[in-house]
Amino acid sequence: MMHKLATLPITQVPAAMVSEAKVAPMNNVINLDTDDRRYQIMGTVIIIGVFGVFAAWSALAPLGSASVAPGRVVVDMKKQVVQHREGGVIQDILVEDGDYVQKGQKLLVINPVDAQSDQSSLSDQLFGYLGLEARLNAELEGQGKPIFPPELIKDAEKQARAREIMTDELQQFKVRRAAADSEDRILRQKVVQIGEQIQGVQSQIQSERSLEASYSKEARQLQDLFDRKLISNIQLNEADRNRLATAAKVASLESSKVDLKVQSSQAEEQLLLQRNQRNKEIASQLGDVRLKVADLRNRLGAVDDRLERTIVVAPEAGTVVDLVYHTKGGVVDPGARILDIVPKIDSFEIEASVSVSDIDKVHAGQEADIRFPAFASASFLKVTPGEVKLVSADTMTDPTTKQSYYQARVEIKPEGVKELSKHDLELVQGMPAEVSIKTGERTFLQYLMQPITNMFNHAFNED
Repeated sequence: MMHKLATLPITQVPAAMVSEAKVAPMNNVINLDTDDRRYQIMGTVIIIGVFGVFAAWSALAPLGSASVAPGRVVVDMKKQVVQHREGGVIQDILVEDGDYVQKGQKLLVINPVDAQSDQSSLSDQLFGYLGLEARLNAELEGQGKPIFPPELIKDAEKQARAREIMTDELQQFKVRRAAADSEDRILRQKVVQIGEQIQGVQSQIQSERSLEASYSKEARQLQDLFDRKLISNIQLNEADRNRLATAAKVASLESSKVDLKVQSSQAEEQLLLQRNQRNKEIASQLGDVRLKVADLRNRLGAVDDRLERTIVVAPEAGTVVDLVYHTKGGVVDPGARILDIVPKIDSFEIEASVSVSDIDKVHAGQEADIRFPAFASASFLKVTPGEVKLVSADTMTDPTTKQSYYQARVEIKPEGVKELSKHDLELVQGMPAEVSIKTGERTFLQYLMQPITNMFNHAFNED
């Protein structure tokens, strides 16, 4: 249409078309104003929304809080000194400098002849006292034979000396038992004989009493005849003398019977005392023997330990260094150092310098992230996990900067050590490190407001 209008003269343009051309620009202006307002509103809403989300995030979303402390790697490489208490002649050397050994691995052998000789001597003594103890116990308890301990019986299966001891003690037991029985038998026979004598005396007493009764009856009869003047007093006196003599004999027999009973009691008491005295001697001897057995066991245990120590073993895994002895047959002095072992490094620690202002937030047990500037090129290793093990109780002063700090010991966790080893990253004594000790969580808004809060706290304090 515009093209047509352009080709027509002005005088030929219809009025309606002229009117339309005038209205069109006004409508375009109105449409443009409406679009601008819409865009302004949308932009405002977006900006408000962004700021609202940011404000909500800063007020609600927690962020990790950490105390950053410089530090350095420390490695505990204390040498283990290997010594020998008793010393002796070297029989064999099983390691050299630079060898890596496991815990308990044999390092050196000391000639065990002296220790073995002492062990054999003490064992023989112990066997002898064990056999003696079994025999004395059997005598004291009245057993039929000694009951030897299992260890002596077990050794008797392998050692002739133990068998000889058991045989000798069994024979000695039989001899002593026979002697004791003989002593007891003599006293028991004496008691029996006295008992038989008492029975004989008792029979005589009964017989004499019967005779006495007969004499008494005869005397009464003669007295009656004498009273009637039928006999003389000579016969009567004879009868009285016989009665009195018989009565005296009965009294003598009764006295003998009492004496025999006393002798029997004495013999029985002597038998009891004899047994008690024998048991007392056995018990005393048994006590001494048991003390000796205990002493020999202790001494034998010490010799066994000494014999075991003739084989020198590694106290822990590590590398052999500074081997002192290199010749078989050499003499190791008692307590002398034989070699050193440098343990394998299984754990690493960081000595971190914690700022004095952060000490109230740092304590043992906190998690930490460790960064090693030397491994900055290792993009796969961002942080190494650690844990605070110790925080110094007082401040220390850096001799160079003269600044005070608290020293924290941060141990690298096993998984961190494993990760370093996996990528052949070796920690070296003194290597610098940066430690971020996780002290808690705060929101971003709290981070922003902290300086303002501190400023107000200082501003409103009265001078």
